[in-house]
Amino acid sequence: MGNVLVIAEHKDGKLKKASRAAFTFARKYTEKFGGKLHILVIGQGVAGVAEQCSKFGAEKVWLADDANLAAYLAESYSQVAAEAAGKASATVIAATTSAMSKDLLPRLAARLKAGMASDIMGFTDQGYFLRPVWAGNAVVEAEITTAVKVVSVRGTEFEPAAEQASASPVEKLSVALNAASWKKRFVRFQEVKSARPELTEAAIIVTGGRGTKGAEGF
Repeated sequence: MGNVLVIAEHKDGKLKKASRAAFTFARKYTEKFGGKLHILVIGQGVAGVAEQCSKFGAEKVWLADDANLAAYLAESYSQVAAEAAGKASATVIAATTSAMSKDLLPRLAARLKAGMASDIMGFTDQGYFLRPVWAGNAVVEAEITTAVKVVSVRGTEFEPAAEQASASPVEKLSVALNAASWKKRFVRFQEVKSARPELTEAAIIVTGGRGTKGAEGF
């Protein structure tokens, strides 16, 4: 059985908490079917993020640090991820379900000629992936028959991985990137500022429907 490569997401030099759920998935998967956890960090000036990722018991953390990777583009990131999957001898490539992974993973699967299952909740002893359908009213067992498999992991189904005492080795990944060949280019990122934290990063989430009729309803 091959290894599991997890693509880590980060923001402002910090590993996103949501990605740690994918680390837990990978750990459980490798414990069941063999192989090792590998982590991939992509960006520019992200050596600190790779160091953070080294604390979660991976066999190796792969660091793709390049000026052409400063801004996310599916073309460049999928190329890097495909290269890293080969270097890591990965047969499963995973990331936590997010806006980025929804864009990146299908393109990566096409590049690797791999089958894909999205928003998985777990897996069976036979290696089928569990995923919700019909707005969560049913769960199906999805079989991916290709040698390489790509999955996005539902973050709420796996506890965030805890840091470990020992650090994993970090290896730089060199990929020849030709920005002129890409069909799109990054122009700018317009972030909407909010005092509220991202839902995937919040420690506690309190929600209510229309029946609460305002703050007093809680």
